[in-house]
Amino acid sequence: MPLSSHQDIQILHVDDDPSITDLTGTFLEREDDRFAVQTATSADEGLENINDRPPDCVVSDYNMPGTDGIEFLQAVREEYPDLPFILFTGEGSETVASDAIAAGVTDYLQKGSGTERYELLANRIRNAVRARGEAERADRQEQLMRLTEFAGDTGGFEFDRESNTILLTAGTRRIIGRPDTSKSLLRKRSNCSARTTARAFSKHSTEPSKLARNCTIGGDSSKTTATSAFWTSRSLQSSKTVR
Repeated sequence: MPLSSHQDIQILHVDDDPSITDLTGTFLEREDDRFAVQTATSADEGLENINDRPPDCVVSDYNMPGTDGIEFLQAVREEYPDLPFILFTGEGSETVASDAIAAGVTDYLQKGSGTERYELLANRIRNAVRARGEAERADRQEQLMRLTEFAGDTGGFEFDRESNTILLTAGTRRIIGRPDTSKSLLRKRSNCSARTTARAFSKHSTEPSKLARNCTIGGDSSKTTATSAFWTSRSLQSSKTVR
């Protein structure tokens, strides 16, 4: 999912050399006008900034006096396990890369000359922030589904047209009387529809009278690859179509 064109991306760049943070900030903000770069010249200062106002992404050097980049990363992960953290360093050893991965780094990029390196860094930042946003949205949707199922006799499913597989939520498995069935595989069809999905549920349900006999799913069926919907004890309502 693309980032909003007006959404600011707050970046904290930590490096003990102020000339590097100034240069990097200039290039990044020139590369993407959504970037707002703050700087710190030590890991301790960086932690203070993060605790005061967590950024969207941290970019850190490795070789810094006192606390190095890996130790800084470990300290960040204790409080912010999902915060995007990119190690941007001139230290290119396999040991450093391995330690960074073990500590939970989001990405690892060596410094270099030329604007291409900053363009690559900007792209890595965008990807990291986008991935975190998508993961957070997925978590919120899952929590909402659980609350919905808990509040009423409802459930949900997702139908993947490419694999002809229906993934069922716990609420739907409860409704159809198949608590141990997490998925159902449809026969190969060139144009599986929501009606086909309903029939598949009826086939596997111990209480088919609870399931809807007809339903509609929005969108062009020739382009739809996955469909999510809510089951209730009386009807099926389309909730989302993913293309």
